Amino acid sequence: PDSPTAMKVMQRYVQALRPIVGPGAKFAVQSAASAYSVAPNATERLPRHLADWDAALNTADWFEAVTIHVWARSWPGENPPGTDTREGMFRYQMARAVSGIDRVVAEVAGRFPGKEIWVTEWHAGGGFPDHPGTYQLTTPPMAAQGAARMLLGFLRHPEITKTFFFTANFEFHNYSEFVRAADGSWDPTPTALIVSWFAHAANAGGTFQRVVEQGETPIAGDRVIGDSYLPIEGGVLKGGGRTVLIVQNTSADDRLFDPRDGGRLAAPAATDLLTTPDINDVQQHAASPQSLATGGAVTLPPLSVVRIIWNGDVDVVPR
Repeated sequence: PDSPTAMKVMQRYVQALRPIVGPGAKFAVQSAASAYSVAPNATERLPRHLADWDAALNTADWFEAVTIHVWARSWPGENPPGTDTREGMFRYQMARAVSGIDRVVAEVAGRFPGKEIWVTEWHAGGGFPDHPGTYQLTTPPMAAQGAARMLLGFLRHPEITKTFFFTANFEFHNYSEFVRAADGSWDPTPTALIVSWFAHAANAGGTFQRVVEQGETPIAGDRVIGDSYLPIEGGVLKGGGRTVLIVQNTSADDRLFDPRDGGRLAAPAATDLLTTPDINDVQQHAASPQSLATGGAVTLPPLSVVRIIWNGDVDVVPR
């Protein structure tokens, strides 16, 4: 019914479980993440309940983390201004994946200093298992691009220590992230492939450095809250004996990048490019990444994500 009541119940569970799981275990309480999607002037019952839940949620020394759920798309019955087309919904989704994450992390971290943030549900698009007939403007290519931008958003915030992609199902309406191949095996969709790229790079531990294009103009995506995003976004991840550069191009133009920086750097060990050029494609397809030659410049077409891997610690300066 409200967060103070729930907190009392959760604390009793912690008191009972702590002697069993030991002092090293971490417990989390749940924020409603209202700063992510609830407009300041919202009057509907559910948004106000979420906002009231967070307003009454207080920090305490008996838990170590706070969980949030962030979904970069609209809900049934929600019609944000400007989202009546796929292009408008894409801008809305991308902006929520950037500004929305920044906003909710700032709010939660500000009220719970020193606590970890666990994103125990996140997804960038798709239908609803309990509303299979719901029409969604978010297509599989849009979901893939949204996943890349959300992961880049999570990595910018050291407070976020765990994320759980929700959900990577098999053969489920609008939720399946795998496609059955002719031999009966399963191939990842573009969204699942992107998640695996980030997991491969980030789960080894190490460091993350944000990459953006100098002089970029933010693109507005939400007229109510004012969220926006940059056309080019990426990051350098170092750890596990390798350096990985992941860059996303959501602009309408090609971008050119020289992984060797004019011969200053060694050739990368691998370069993979994934493109999802048609955001109007409603069919779920297996991902078709391209393995590019590692000796020359790389062209990033619109609506693409590139992954470049070097062995060892490489001083990458994207430009």
